[in-house]
Amino acid sequence: MFQWASARPYTPTAGFDINGDGLNNILDRLCASANLDAVFAARGNQTAVRALNPNGCALAPVNSQRSGFVVKADGTIEERSGQFFNVDVRIMKGFTLSDRATLKVFADLYNLFNSENLSFTLRPEQSSAFSATGFMQPVSLAGPGFGPPVGRPFTASFGARVVF
Repeated sequence: MFQWASARPYTPTAGFDINGDGLNNILDRLCASANLDAVFAARGNQTAVRALNPNGCALAPVNSQRSGFVVKADGTIEERSGQFFNVDVRIMKGFTLSDRATLKVFADLYNLFNSENLSFTLRPEQSSAFSATGFMQPVSLAGPGFGPPVGRPFTASFGARVVF
């Protein structure tokens, strides 16, 4: 079984009232003109994020982002796609034991290419620029298609069946 899907879109939010409507909630989108690399570098710093996203600016479209950033253990930052890619394979071979019996051996291989399928947001508040640890960073491993997160690395299962 082969599955390949584009990254699920999400909306990076500012975490403060950016459009001047008086509602101080975390769901206001970033400015359309904001440089996401600069906002990511300033994440968690309220003053710097506000400077990059002035009140009254034109807001970015809803669900306009499909990638994010992974911060590695050594501190380096890598931009990553949130696309989903998975290949599962079943290999089966039958052996005749007698006129009435057959031995079937099989191997199930899941996530054959060991793809790391990242999900960058599950809820809008997880992509707020005020969150130093959550803004545009993976929150889980994506599930197959529209399914739940599974996070399964390459896995193999072996078995045998006697049919008589």
